Amino acid sequence: MAVVELFDGRPRARDDRVLALMASLGQALGRVFERDRARHMERQLVQAQKMEALGRLTGGIAHDFNNLLTVIRLQLELLAEGADDPQSVDDLELAKGAANRAADLTRRLLSFSRRSVTEPRATAVPEVLEDLAPMIRRVIGETIEVDLALDEAPRVLIDRGQLEQVLVNLAVNARDAMPRGGRLSFRTCRLEVSPETRLARAGARPGPHAVLEVQDTGVGIPAEVRDRIFEPFFTTKERDRGTGLGLATVHGIVRQHGGAIVVESQVGRGTTFTVALPATAQPPAETLRPPPRPSRGVRDTLLLVDDDPLVRRSLQRSLTQRGFGVLVASRAEEALQLLEKGPPARAVLSDLIMPGMSGAELAREIATRWPGLPVLLMSAYASPALSGGPAPPPGTVFVAKPFVVDEVIQALERALGESGRS
Repeated sequence: MAVVELFDGRPRARDDRVLALMASLGQALGRVFERDRARHMERQLVQAQKMEALGRLTGGIAHDFNNLLTVIRLQLELLAEGADDPQSVDDLELAKGAANRAADLTRRLLSFSRRSVTEPRATAVPEVLEDLAPMIRRVIGETIEVDLALDEAPRVLIDRGQLEQVLVNLAVNARDAMPRGGRLSFRTCRLEVSPETRLARAGARPGPHAVLEVQDTGVGIPAEVRDRIFEPFFTTKERDRGTGLGLATVHGIVRQHGGAIVVESQVGRGTTFTVALPATAQPPAETLRPPPRPSRGVRDTLLLVDDDPLVRRSLQRSLTQRGFGVLVASRAEEALQLLEKGPPARAVLSDLIMPGMSGAELAREIATRWPGLPVLLMSAYASPALSGGPAPPPGTVFVAKPFVVDEVIQALERALGESGRS
């Protein structure tokens, strides 16, 4: 059968085979498009799996390192208490400062691996940026000049680690846009956002905000991709040069804290990211939680449970120095035997992750067999929920490693108070 069509008033015949060929071509093109789409999704899945594997690795390393830092900080604290000459005190303070910086580094690793919890506090953006500037300079390299214009800005309610993540991701994004060097400028200021501004249209609510501007002199962002830069896995970088998650993470953190982010860019003239975070009336964290005072004198008997012998010995000695009697156990099963046969303990301090019965399971067993006996869980992860194990009983007090002994005592007093036995 032939199909007859009119072209310019003259009849022309087109064989059915032509139609069949066109249909086959359309199907082939459809398969090609579908195959390309499947490959793209497969690449995204592989990238996500790589990020998940890397997160597990960094989380495990940070967990083990936090246990070591716990020992280091406790021992430095004990040495500092016995130091009497100024030079020894200065040396120990230097070592304690290095240990604190190492603890901050592991906190960032745990944040990357999603094994940390956020702690929003009243934070000054200029202060965080000033503290982070040396690290940013190391990350972006010597060919890029860094300028800081840190005008006064109101405090914002945000987790400091997440704010640092925003700053570093924006700096790395700018570095990649300046392969031959250039200038990276950070500016902070106070801004009253009004409804008609671009920031308001991007999601910022009217009112006082702390504003951060990050400007580079890089290659710029083409208009056709500008609306997609905050999409997860979207990247204009070469293969294996970017994950497509940096700006998506920045956008997510800013929006999570009630802020907004906008971008202005011209090809060949650089890019400016403007972040606005709402101001908070909450006072700085230092005034909310004053430094704990060392407590001394005769205290109650505690049961310490930890499978790491270094942590166990260090914390036992530190608590003994504070006047506590300390029973020790290396496993949860041993702790239960001590509670059954030994002298009564005022409270139990247990590591969260241990061979056999976990700290959370131990806490549940104690809640069943000895109601009212408070349990304090310790972990090198930032939260019991992030350890991957069973949940502890409701109301269980938790303290994250690495800590100093006064932080443990403070948490103990809170656990005793909540149990109604203080």
